[in-house]
Amino acid sequence: MVAVGRAQGRYLVALLTFVTILWGWQFTQPQGMTVQLWGVSVQPNGLWTIAPAFLTAVSLALIGAMNAMGPTWKRLSDTAQKLGVTYFWSDLDTAKNIVDYFVYLRLNPEGSAEAIEPQRDTTRKYKLTVFSYPAVLLIALVTTLYAGYPGAGWKARLYIYGCASLQIIYGFRIWYRAVCRFLAARRQQTEV
Repeated sequence: MVAVGRAQGRYLVALLTFVTILWGWQFTQPQGMTVQLWGVSVQPNGLWTIAPAFLTAVSLALIGAMNAMGPTWKRLSDTAQKLGVTYFWSDLDTAKNIVDYFVYLRLNPEGSAEAIEPQRDTTRKYKLTVFSYPAVLLIALVTTLYAGYPGAGWKARLYIYGCASLQIIYGFRIWYRAVCRFLAARRQQTEV
């Protein structure tokens, strides 16, 4: 579980860092800026050229790590249940990343600082935090599609839309499961 969590964190940070650089440059357009990627200097305009492939590769790696976490968590929770032990998911996730901490943001100044017992409420609906990782994947998809600049040739369009298609195809499972969790539907099929 720790290895999968660390992999998830690395892919998530790579995805968010790359998207932040792309959009930061797009909105500010500073003059004379270059980015070093693996020892190669790249102009930000050049980043948009490689963005679809990079975002697709890292998104698919993140999706794979998310899919790998399900069976890992299931085996761990089944073993804990056989031992009569109840765990908080957050206590066992030792490889937290920025998105994991975003879901703890609260506006309400009141409420308990710590839960006493892990929640087992399987009927709770409308919990927006289930969309935290899918939202990052959506940002990567939108960024990939944005790389399709006006006047791009058919090869560039094929490249961009091919990358976006892969993200949509493999991301569908993640979004489907998040929507089911949000609506508290098909719990047995989508919890792990």
